[in-house]
Amino acid sequence: MKSIDDALQDTVRILQFGGGNFMRGFFNWMLSVLHEETDFEGRAVLIKPTPSGDYDQLRTQEGRFHTILSGDPSAPDGLQVRLIDTISAIVHPYKQYDAYLATAALPSCNIIVSNTTESGIAFGGESWSDSTAVSSFPGKLTQWLYHRFQSLSDNGDCLVLPCELIEHNGQVLKESILKYAAHWDLPNTFEQWLSQHVHFCNTLVDRIVSGHPTAEVHQRVSHRLSFPDQLLVQGEVFHQWIIEASDDQLKTFLPLSQSSINVVTTNDMQVYRDLKVKILNGLHTSMVPLGLLAGHETVSDTLQDASLNQFLTNMLEKEILPTIDAEQQEKQKYAEAILARLANPEMHHQLSSIALNSLDKFAVRLLPTLISYWQDVERLPVGIVSAWAALLVFYRGHWRGQDLPLDDDPNLMASLQEGWKKVDRKEQSLAAFLDQCFTLQKNWHVDQHLLDHLIPELIHEIQELLHKEEKRS
Repeated sequence: MKSIDDALQDTVRILQFGGGNFMRGFFNWMLSVLHEETDFEGRAVLIKPTPSGDYDQLRTQEGRFHTILSGDPSAPDGLQVRLIDTISAIVHPYKQYDAYLATAALPSCNIIVSNTTESGIAFGGESWSDSTAVSSFPGKLTQWLYHRFQSLSDNGDCLVLPCELIEHNGQVLKESILKYAAHWDLPNTFEQWLSQHVHFCNTLVDRIVSGHPTAEVHQRVSHRLSFPDQLLVQGEVFHQWIIEASDDQLKTFLPLSQSSINVVTTNDMQVYRDLKVKILNGLHTSMVPLGLLAGHETVSDTLQDASLNQFLTNMLEKEILPTIDAEQQEKQKYAEAILARLANPEMHHQLSSIALNSLDKFAVRLLPTLISYWQDVERLPVGIVSAWAALLVFYRGHWRGQDLPLDDDPNLMASLQEGWKKVDRKEQSLAAFLDQCFTLQKNWHVDQHLLDHLIPELIHEIQELLHKEEKRS
């Protein structure tokens, strides 16, 4: 891996926050296609968004890895293999703060992409630091942008493309940065510069990336790899990036439309968002607790369970689709395509890999559907309520004597599991535990009238699940 000093001599165009499976299988794959099909030569500096870890294996492989995309009819075995070499350097901002800020002074580094999960774009209220990166992603980006403002001023125009799956992600990120600017008493001229020179776009990403392939898939493609790769990432051929921007604005920074990449520019992505987030992501988030509690490991396994398949299909057709404001034929066609993509047995999409921050994901992917359904018919959607109850039981941390693959904020998990222990010991009622859950989850915005109907139903569904566990134990 190049040193940051050497990397800065290259064509560094992109500041990339996050190098997980999705970003590597989506954005870095796109960069590779751009390099092949256009004269764009920009590469990324990968920023470690959290203090722990340091992308050690990626450093060992000098930033290179392969993607395996299933469903390509023109490729051997339907598997498309591509060497990805789009990462110029890796910077750990908590250990290499000066190097992190140095990228802000590069006029060429004018594209910012991120994927820090649904909970990543939030104002944390940290104090300003001259010597180290603050903990939150918006805070770190504010530090970077302020240094760019000081270093480049009118030459510092840049484009921000967040990939976090929250509504109006670009707008929310900008608002968080403005909060930090006010919190840190940064000059008004910085806020003016942000408005004039930093272009925040709302975006929506769509590709199922399942992560590391199975041993069987690995063996099938091993002879097509450039080197023994410990960071293989598998996904589906289908991809789409919806960006709220004009074609001309996007071309100025990133010529996506000049390639075969499926990018859509629009001035209103709401219909795209409702279809993708409510259907694909809503089903994913429902499957995590339902599938794992039923003993399944993957998305395709869950859909092969006749009972769960029927449950999810009913939830989709009777509860999710009616809340989406689109033509019925369009909704139905999209839903059928999603079910086919989810059922793809080649993907081996582990439920445990989707489980990250599931409570926050529920607030984004399923709670709005529940509220819309309630507002339309003043009746609760029984499927979504059942999935919510299963998710809360999932955060208990164990099921039928086995640990569950929880992956969330450690303090949140500890609080919920302590609450569950009190419920199990009869020291706390389920109603009191649910009050605790709604207190901890600040983004579960439910009015009191709905809450009065919801709590008894959640209690009933949770009791049913616990009764099933007891009978099978």
